[in-house]
Amino acid sequence: MMAITVPYASFRKRYWAVFCSSLGLAFFMFGVAPLTGIIFSKQFNIERSEVTMFRPVNPLENAS
Repeated sequence: MMAITVPYASFRKRYWAVFCSSLGLAFFMFGVAPLTGIIFSKQFNIERSEVTMFRPVNPLENAS
């Protein structure tokens, strides 16, 4: 049977464990998996506008 028809058949035969697990599988296959593809294919263009300037520190400067 195809994954989409299993929840319907198991609901009619009152196989509740099979119905719940196949419904979860169908939700994942047709809902979550396509959404993760959309999320991870998005490219973010991050531009840095600030430049951090460091000044050299002499460790012996403060030793008295």
